[in-house]
Amino acid sequence: MHIIRNIVEPNFWIITYVVVLLTICAISSLIVRKNAIIPVFFVQQKWTVIDAAVVLMIGQVAVLLLQKAASFLQDNFLMFTALHLFYGPIMLTVVWLFFHFRLRQPLTVMGISKCQWTGNICLGSKWIFALYLPLFLLLYLLPDQTVSEMIGRSLAEVKGSVNAIEENLSFWGLSISVLLLFLMLLFGNALEEIYYRGIFYSVLRKTFNAPIANLMSSALFMLSHGGASLGTFAAGCLFAYLYERSKSLVPSISAHIMKNLISYVFLGFVIRTNVDHRNIIIVGILILSICLVITWLLSYKIKLSNTSGSDLDLPKP
Repeated sequence: MHIIRNIVEPNFWIITYVVVLLTICAISSLIVRKNAIIPVFFVQQKWTVIDAAVVLMIGQVAVLLLQKAASFLQDNFLMFTALHLFYGPIMLTVVWLFFHFRLRQPLTVMGISKCQWTGNICLGSKWIFALYLPLFLLLYLLPDQTVSEMIGRSLAEVKGSVNAIEENLSFWGLSISVLLLFLMLLFGNALEEIYYRGIFYSVLRKTFNAPIANLMSSALFMLSHGGASLGTFAAGCLFAYLYERSKSLVPSISAHIMKNLISYVFLGFVIRTNVDHRNIIIVGILILSICLVITWLLSYKIKLSNTSGSDLDLPKP
C-alpha cells in the first residue's frame, strides 16, 4: 500500500491525465454515430482516436522529460533557455513527420493555410481582449487584499515561466528577451493547439457534437497543465469554440498566445515595478480597450472587403 501511495501521490495529475485520456478514447471508440451531420472539415481528417492518443502521450512524455532536464540544469541558465526554446520546433517537427509518413496528410488540413491570416489573428485576439477587459474592470473594483491574493495565486501557477522571464531580462536585456518570449509562446502554444484542438478535438468531433467534444478536449487540456484550474478549462473551451467556428487553428493559436502574453506582461510589471496594482490595472484597462477597438475595426474592415469581393464574383444578370 505504501509503495502504491509513494508512486501515485507525486504523479497524481499525470496518472489522472492518462486515465482520462484512455477513458475518452475508449468511449469514443465504442460509440457509433448515426444519422448525424459531421462537418466536412472534420471528416476529411484521416487520423483516428488511437492516433490522437499516441500523439498526446508522446507530447506528454516530452513535457515530462523537459521538466526533468530543466530541473537538473536549473543552474545552467543557457542550457535551460535552449531547452525551452527548441522544445517547440523539435516537437512540431515530430508531429509533422507523424502526419506526413503515418497519415499521408499535410498539417494544413487543420486549417493552417496562408489565406485569411489577418482576419483569423484578429478574430482570436479580439476574443481575448473582450474577455480580459471585464476581468481587469472586476479586478479594479475588488478590495486590495482580494486582488493581492488573486495575483499571488496567479504567480504561483506560472512561477517557472515568470522566473525564466526574469532571468532572461537580467541576462539578455529587454529586446532579446522579448524575442525569446515571442518564439517560446509561438511554438509552444501552436503545439498545444495542434495537440488539443487540431488533433484531439477533431477526432472527438467525428463522434460527439460540438459542446461535448469541447468539454472533453478542454478537460484534458486543463489536466495537461498539472491541476484543476477553472481558468485553464475556460480558455480551452474558448480555443475549441474558435476552432469550430473558423475551421482554422490560426484564431485559437493567436488567442492562446495573446492570453499568455497579457498574463506574463501584467505579472511582470507587478514583480519588477513598485507601481501600485491599481495603477497597473488602470493602464491595462486602457490598453485592452484600445486593442479591442483596433481588432474590431480590422475584423469589420476585412469582413466588409470579403463581402465586396464575393459580390464582384457574382454572375451578371
